[in-house]
Amino acid sequence: MVHATVPASWSETSSNDFVAYPPGAKSAEGAVKKFRDTVHARLREGQAVVMQCRGPDAVWNAMEVLAENRVKTAEVEVRWVDPYSLDRRTAEGARALQLRAISGRS
Repeated sequence: MVHATVPASWSETSSNDFVAYPPGAKSAEGAVKKFRDTVHARLREGQAVVMQCRGPDAVWNAMEVLAENRVKTAEVEVRWVDPYSLDRRTAEGARALQLRAISGRS
């Protein structure tokens, strides 16, 4: 189940946030498992997790890992951003979805 609202204000990323890189298309199962285990562990520890998703496979992997967490729900903010570290000569107009997840209610 998804409950969507517009926040009164967007939270800002902080230096304490863990930055995770969602695997994209054709990623090895080991990379997907490591991503899942790492995100779950950080959320269990109460740390916010920030992910930038470029492409449908990265979005799918990010959302799936949040949905698979059976211990707690996740509260997630999603917004469009200019992606990290792209070559500006070839990335004109490129956008990424940025997810910032925190542990929600049990």
